Amino acid sequence: MGEIAGAHCNYRFLLRSRTDSGVPINYLLLSLLGQRSTILSNCLSSINDPAFSEAEGSQQEEAVQRAQVLQCLFVSFSTDHSVAADLLQQWSDKSPNSIETLDYMEEECSHIFAALQQSTLLMPPTQRMLNGLPVGFLPV
Repeated sequence: MGEIAGAHCNYRFLLRSRTDSGVPINYLLLSLLGQRSTILSNCLSSINDPAFSEAEGSQQEEAVQRAQVLQCLFVSFSTDHSVAADLLQQWSDKSPNSIETLDYMEEECSHIFAALQQSTLLMPPTQRMLNGLPVGFLPV
């Protein structure tokens, strides 16, 4: 996803998984806020994602860790189906070619969603939402 964001002007993504019979299912909408950011936190190792636990400065003697991330807004079809469906429709109406569709296995989609949810907790409560959507980070 990081390479696609850097190579294209497209910063909106629809992540889909597939049923056992191969039918695609909408899973998650992402809207990137810029290309790459750096976050500093003393809680990165608490996120259940190997990429966050391997962040620079993650030795135990250092309190602050640094990670290169993609900052994004996200919404899940499984938890907020009506919000996600409405947003997908708005994006499609505004610019039909503005959404990059990425197909992943169910486990990968749930892993990405869990990492986003956990990374949101790194921010103060007043900064966890933007335009009604949660803000999260994906390591690059």
